[in-house]
Amino acid sequence: MIDTKVIDLVLNALETSEDIFGSSLDKFIKVAIKIANDSEEIMDELQLYDDIIFHLYITDLDLNIWIKNTNHVLSYNNNFYEKIPENVHVLHSFLSKNIITKIIRQEMTASEAYLKGFIQFEGNLSDAIVSKNILNLFFGYINYFMKKK
Repeated sequence: MIDTKVIDLVLNALETSEDIFGSSLDKFIKVAIKIANDSEEIMDELQLYDDIIFHLYITDLDLNIWIKNTNHVLSYNNNFYEKIPENVHVLHSFLSKNIITKIIRQEMTASEAYLKGFIQFEGNLSDAIVSKNILNLFFGYINYFMKKK
């Protein structure tokens, strides 16, 4: 069962100091990884793609978030990867605290933010589409769990 208290905590901490925001975002991502790894639908989506690393860089906080799909299991850390294997795709996303806050609060989709120029990508467009598909599934789950509480 997903702990909706953590989700509420993050949503409430989004407008706080950078330290609280960073630690709350860390908790939120851990919950997101658990949801994704426990979801047959998300795992089915990941099976369609090779290994990939999703790198989010929150520019105004100098915060790196690395989400790695290896053998169709997601893992997370907030450190730099020293060496990325050649056979692994990397999608680098650059955005601000304000934009990630709007995406988490679902005031704006990641696709909408990209189209408006608020997110810049480095990597394959197909990897960005994978990211969009997984985010859509994830927020579907978040909405479901939040309505159940």
